[in-house]
Amino acid sequence: MKIIVTSTSFEGTLDEYKVWREMEKHGLLAGQLEDRGHETDTVVERESLVEFAKSVLNRRAVSKTQRKLFEVLYEAGEDGLLSSDMATKIGVTRAELAGVLGAFGRRVHNTRGAKEPEKLGREGLRGAALLFDMTWVDGKRHYRMLPELRAALESLSLV
Repeated sequence: MKIIVTSTSFEGTLDEYKVWREMEKHGLLAGQLEDRGHETDTVVERESLVEFAKSVLNRRAVSKTQRKLFEVLYEAGEDGLLSSDMATKIGVTRAELAGVLGAFGRRVHNTRGAKEPEKLGREGLRGAALLFDMTWVDGKRHYRMLPELRAALESLSLV
């Protein structure tokens, strides 16, 4: 078996590159070599859902409204909040809240590793549902922040 190591190619913003370099320095990136002749595939393996959540939060600057979303869900703890209560606490309309949640869902979806939710223990879920538990209570949407997102927010001093 012959192993060929090639240089790494990175595509993303400067901020995303800085996060990637930090992860590389701390051994959070793992290369996977497969015996395919001269082909080498590199994949990023997430150590945990906490590390994935940190990547989501570090991917680009967190907007003021998303930060407020995190704060109110963090304060709500295990009880979580109904979407109507979240909108009131954040100071936005329900339509604006839908936009904030949609933007967060895109942030999650476009983070490396999101397309393999089974590796994160969140099989069958996507977008914001990778980091929030979302249920229906009396016909209203209810949100609860996962403990892993709470831990990531704490470690990055975002709450």
